Amino acid sequence: MKWIPAIAFALVVSACASASPGATPDDPTTTTAPPDPVLVLTITKDGGCFMMGPNCATYLVYSDGSVELQRTGHPGAPIDAAAIDVALVSDVADRVAATDLDALRGSLPPGECRGCYDGIDVTFTYETPEGPAVFASVDVDIFVSEPLFTASWSVLEAAADETDLPIQTRP
Repeated sequence: MKWIPAIAFALVVSACASASPGATPDDPTTTTAPPDPVLVLTITKDGGCFMMGPNCATYLVYSDGSVELQRTGHPGAPIDAAAIDVALVSDVADRVAATDLDALRGSLPPGECRGCYDGIDVTFTYETPEGPAVFASVDVDIFVSEPLFTASWSVLEAAADETDLPIQTRP
């Protein structure tokens, strides 16, 4: 019976030694950290949500599905953070890459100022290699059934569901 611990020890050492024989940093099976997430979309709400205080939301949406919530007009001051389904974000990124954004802008009907009547104006800012592409509901109708906007509204809904913006009142 004295030989059982010795055999168990030998098996453990043998298993550990064979787990990664000769693994080196150049070995293709060696994992590396994923790239830092990049900003894909900024969604800004403005207008009637300012009636009581600074209660409009700005969502910064990153390629890994992470979302940062800020108060509109207060950049760099995160209120909350969450993660949404990365497939929603990938769908937006893919649609941005596949869409001629200038042609889309030219085909849209004019927008309206919903904030002028206590409503909420929304702006989608898409990050592209050429720079930010901004679609504001006061300029163009982003409420139309356009696949890029439909995907963007899905991201907004998911971000709003996963984050919390506490109501602030004016003093």
